[in-house]
Amino acid sequence: MVKQEEPVSLHIRPVKLQYLPPSYHSSIQRLSDVELSVINEQKTSDIVSKTQEGDGDDEIQTKTEEILPNSSTRNSKPPHVYLQLAVVFYTVFLLGFQDGTLGPLIPVIQRVYHVDFKIVSLNYVFGCIGLVAGALINIQIGQRVGFGKMILAGAILQMIGYCILAPAPPFPVLLLGQTIVGLGEALQNIQSNTFVAAFGSSTKLGLFHGIYGIGALIAPLIATQFAQMPRWSFHWLVGVALAAINVVLLASVFRLRDRNELIEEPTLVTNGEQNKKVKWKEVLSLRSVNTLAFFIFVYCGVEFTLGAWVVTFIIDQRHGSANSGYISSGFFAGLMVGRFSLIWVNNKIGTRKVMFLYAFLALGLEFTIWFIPNLIGNAASISLIGLFMGPMFPLIMGHAQKIIPTRLLSGSISWICGLGTVGVSSLPFVEGAIANKFGIGSLQPFLVVMMCILIGLWATVPNVKRRSE
Repeated sequence: MVKQEEPVSLHIRPVKLQYLPPSYHSSIQRLSDVELSVINEQKTSDIVSKTQEGDGDDEIQTKTEEILPNSSTRNSKPPHVYLQLAVVFYTVFLLGFQDGTLGPLIPVIQRVYHVDFKIVSLNYVFGCIGLVAGALINIQIGQRVGFGKMILAGAILQMIGYCILAPAPPFPVLLLGQTIVGLGEALQNIQSNTFVAAFGSSTKLGLFHGIYGIGALIAPLIATQFAQMPRWSFHWLVGVALAAINVVLLASVFRLRDRNELIEEPTLVTNGEQNKKVKWKEVLSLRSVNTLAFFIFVYCGVEFTLGAWVVTFIIDQRHGSANSGYISSGFFAGLMVGRFSLIWVNNKIGTRKVMFLYAFLALGLEFTIWFIPNLIGNAASISLIGLFMGPMFPLIMGHAQKIIPTRLLSGSISWICGLGTVGVSSLPFVEGAIANKFGIGSLQPFLVVMMCILIGLWATVPNVKRRSE
């Protein structure tokens, strides 16, 4: 005898929505609170299971939730979201352009200003001062001022710094210009990284950091040409033009608005989560955040030290010509290609294992540059190091999303990127000071040590899913 199924009744009642910014209204189709009244408990679980698998049109919510940016609940995005991303991508292109500029110009600056390795390295020190100042400013007032104002202020400061550098001023003024550029770069770097990370898409992060590589690739090509001209400093006029375009785009598209007013893609987060105020003491107390931050400090320092000093190394140690600046472009080209082309490898192997793979391959190539004095072979190895190091930064940003609590993510990324910007300037200076005493041949042993530290730090990074609290 077949047992008759017991009846199931669904009662749907409307829920009063909390106030949401106008930009979210178009994203909300409906939000219902579904009450289930059943006689048989097993039948209830079956219905919920089927509904979650897509057998019904209404999503069952167990509690009232807020709609915030960063979710995959909708696949389609309004056209202006892509425009916003395009503008942020242009900003990171300009950041890459800045980071790829100085390497080919270092020999010229030494010759024009008659300074040694240690003194010319002050360009990195004062750039580091600006980067640290920008990171601290962002930590203190970034959330209060908002995304639109902070990133625009950074773009304006970068343009002002380029205006100071372009006429090849006295050396102290040159350092002032580097400080202002560093300040603007830090504000834009942290804000743009946080903006793209809010979408929760590894593809967007990979594209974002790949475009950084394009900027870093193009800059040495232009700088190498200017380095052979009497008016070598006019290279920064190109930067002025690019920065002016950046200012116009950021002002016209974002219009000083905060990130939460801009991103149309919603996410579901519990009521209490948004209301919790992020405390920096909490951010800095997380071991996972600090480990990632120090990893990025060393990673960015290694990346930029290699890009900055490799031209001088090739000219001095491998007797390269004035066109050796193109080798720096080869490194950043590898960086860009790696971030685009190795995404499938990252997905197939997994973040933890593939990071070890890339790190050991880069370390092995670094040994070949150290012990095999061949110009062409060294140039090829430098490009391959860029290829394997390229995916690391976007992988770290994606990993941060998995292991850091949601409400601390924005502040944590600010800290991680802030320490990365410090590494960009401090490690090249350290190498400059070492090279001043032992010669530029010290570059390779220095990089080998730093890469070993990088591998050790990655081994201590947690590999757990993000906590909600």
